[in-house]
Amino acid sequence: MDITKTVGLVLRDIGEAVLRGSHVFVPGVLGAPKSMKAGDMVAIYADLEESCLMGYTRSYTGRKAFIGNGEALLSRNDLFVTKISRGIAVRMTQRLFNCPPLHGLSTDVLFLQNLPSVLCGHILNPQPGESVLDMCAAPGGKTTHLATLMRNEGLVVALDRAHNRIGRISTNCKNWCLSCVQVHVHDAANLKSLQGSDENIPKQFDKILLDAPCTALGQRPRLFYRISLRECRSYPPQQKRLLESAVNLLKPGGTLVYSTCTISTAENEAIVAWALQMFPNIHLVKQRFHFGGFGRKGAGLTEEQRQLVQRFEAYDMPDVENDYDADTIGFFIACFCKDK
Repeated sequence: MDITKTVGLVLRDIGEAVLRGSHVFVPGVLGAPKSMKAGDMVAIYADLEESCLMGYTRSYTGRKAFIGNGEALLSRNDLFVTKISRGIAVRMTQRLFNCPPLHGLSTDVLFLQNLPSVLCGHILNPQPGESVLDMCAAPGGKTTHLATLMRNEGLVVALDRAHNRIGRISTNCKNWCLSCVQVHVHDAANLKSLQGSDENIPKQFDKILLDAPCTALGQRPRLFYRISLRECRSYPPQQKRLLESAVNLLKPGGTLVYSTCTISTAENEAIVAWALQMFPNIHLVKQRFHFGGFGRKGAGLTEEQRQLVQRFEAYDMPDVENDYDADTIGFFIACFCKDK
């Protein structure tokens, strides 16, 4: 791809959004040359250091990454003098990553999710009339999917401990006219206190989805990951606490799906191996849909167990047909059943 001479600089998060198919919207533009006018072809760079000041005109010397070319729909004067505050500033015509623009879709008709995320609901397979727990539910994509699969019949309890994220679950359920969902701000690792204060919450559930907090190292495309070793090591203990709570909250004969959006063995296969050893009343079962690969070796799972879990390695395979099972985000899914 040839790089256009006129350069525009955008926020790092906006750069990643462009890689995922977005155009460049006005609030994300940091700098542009004084000569830039509507209709110019512009090379878009993301500010990796997050040190560029708004309205920058000179050549930026900090670390930046080229993410594609586009057509300016507004001039520099429009952006930083007239200060138009909304709309598309640059319509992307060439991207480094081949994702189509999907903005403007009606969110009460279509809910965008990655393929592995969609699989979680189908593998859990909730039925109308059942009780289902979504332990870490925000922003609510999987919650709405579960309730939809249940035809809005039964009960879905959606939990998240972040107050600032819980509203999105309620909004999404309202947009989809889903009345079977109860939303609560609560730590799923300690559900007893909530059960004691709300008699409508079951003591145990038919189905449980634990889409666990994780390092998110499978999310792609990304410009880079900013995470410390200490933070990486903090996730497995959280995942173990949540999984222990999930096993206790699951009815005998019930189904539990554990998933993450990371490629870390320590958060995936090693957690499953720990759970199988710690809780002899659960076992892995074959997943209804298996589009990904098998689990990694060396984390304590037998060959049979490795073939029962599902891993997406986040490979980029643009020249391979039907690459939906590989060219996706990094993800992991394990499905357990509790002995009757």
